[in-house]
Amino acid sequence: MNYRSYDDLLKLIRNKTYLLPNDIDLIVGVPRSGLLAANIISLFLNKPITDFNGFLENRIISSGKTKRTNNFCNDVAEAKKILIVEDSVASGASIMFCKENVTNQYRGNAEIIYLSVYTTRENKYLVDLYFEIVDMPRLFEWNIMHHPIINNACFDMAYYALIPKKKIMMMGNGTWHF
Repeated sequence: MNYRSYDDLLKLIRNKTYLLPNDIDLIVGVPRSGLLAANIISLFLNKPITDFNGFLENRIISSGKTKRTNNFCNDVAEAKKILIVEDSVASGASIMFCKENVTNQYRGNAEIIYLSVYTTRENKYLVDLYFEIVDMPRLFEWNIMHHPIINNACFDMAYYALIPKKKIMMMGNGTWHF
């Protein structure tokens, strides 16, 4: 099992942000988990963010009193380069859905770049950029409650919060030990 924690996600994004173009105007997070990664990237780059539906509806999430740079766009129409972020690509269904919706619904002229923080070796071609290849089987801490493993798992949440990520392993009988 290839496991990635919140800490792994944060460190990877921090260490790989240099791979992103310098002239990105808007970060778009693909719900649900892509919003997590997009938010981190948005904060590191001090760029506006929206969710995917907001992007298609020309809405940007309010930023409060954040200090903005001179080129901080106020709506989707102002953006010249847009980064659409997914936390991971496995089957590719979600990113293909996004691409189809961008083609059919987005009426702007911005350059669209697709990023997956994690991808599989066989589907890395579905995005323009990725930060790490994590092949199957895999498990992400932020999606653990939605993973099929949960059907056969028992958690001691107090214990789970204290164990290092390397302690999660599959036992010989097909059960999981946390």
